[in-house]
Amino acid sequence: MPALTDLAAWKALSTHRDQIAQQQMRDLFASDPDRFATFSLKLEDMLFDYSKNRITRESLRLLVQLAREC
Repeated sequence: MPALTDLAAWKALSTHRDQIAQQQMRDLFASDPDRFATFSLKLEDMLFDYSKNRITRESLRLLVQLAREC
């Protein structure tokens, strides 16, 4: 089994991270009015809000791809 960092999905995610590293949170919110709804979920009384992290829809797609490769 290859090391996690040798997987193609890891490399793609790493490249993506470098591409979005300088994006400002205010710009991410301004460009996506549904950002909170997209990047949060509620389970019973707990709210998981990851909208205030430097993450995009592409980030999520790449994370799922990495999970599948693992």
